[in-house]
Amino acid sequence: MTLQRFVVWVIGIVVLTAALASVWLVITKPATPAPVVVAPAATTTPPRVVAEASYVCDENRTLKAVFMESTGAVALPTPNVPPTPTGQVSLVLDTAPAVVLPQTISADGARYGTENGPLVFWSKGSGALVLENGAENTYTNCIVVKDNPGGLSQVYHDGVVGFTVRYQIDFGINATYTYNGLGPKQEIAGVKFTIPASMASGTNLSNDSYISIEHLGTTTELCDAQAFLPADARATSTMVTENDVTYSFASSSGAAAGNRYEESVYALPGSQPCLAVRSFVHYGVFENYASGTVRAFDPQSLEKTFASIRNSMTFVPHIVSAP
Repeated sequence: MTLQRFVVWVIGIVVLTAALASVWLVITKPATPAPVVVAPAATTTPPRVVAEASYVCDENRTLKAVFMESTGAVALPTPNVPPTPTGQVSLVLDTAPAVVLPQTISADGARYGTENGPLVFWSKGSGALVLENGAENTYTNCIVVKDNPGGLSQVYHDGVVGFTVRYQIDFGINATYTYNGLGPKQEIAGVKFTIPASMASGTNLSNDSYISIEHLGTTTELCDAQAFLPADARATSTMVTENDVTYSFASSSGAAAGNRYEESVYALPGSQPCLAVRSFVHYGVFENYASGTVRAFDPQSLEKTFASIRNSMTFVPHIVSAP
């Protein structure tokens, strides 16, 4: 073999080897994966809680309502068409699982429920209406009950007059009470909460002291505290504001055979029926007791207890009805 032929042969071998190597690399090279396109996750903006309310209805049935408002995009209004409400309510009836109802157009109050749905919840002020299959049935005369400020675990509900109030568990309750201080045929109906004997024990305070909620069937616009006190008490009413509620206030006092009596009346002007909260404090003259046998009761502490009960009251002038 000549040198020239040998060189050509070597060059051919090198070219063939390079070609085979290129083919092998193309065959064995992993394929580049196609880009993965991930669709963006659907996002929903949770509604915003705007208020919560607890209600007590006839027969001590309860409602818990959580009012919510949409935080997403709102559709543009259509001319001459009422805007579609974007609210909703999460409603718990007694201990049943919560149901969520959409808000619908209402001429009065806030209405929640589908057009022909089996459940409709109507909220207006401190009252509520529940329709089951188009009629009031299980939940009637529902009224807001305020949160327990501490120590007032019990709730009294009056669906006829239209109020709820909290009181201490050890207070005595008389739901058929009438106030007789005005004389014959001038009784005032109401409910009375008498202090427990333990509150008066060892003091000059009498355990017949109480706080009551009373009502007069007056048709006048004026609801004055003087109407709840005897004429001979010569009480003068004034306007006072307590816990953002304005009352007509009057008080009187009396004494007999070593006893002292103090009455205070807080009436709600314009309420129908005329509603008032009375506190009655009866105690003995401290000096009349043998030394060391009793201690003087704390009138400030007693008034604080009465004020807590008074401030827990919710009054609905007219129980809600469907428009």
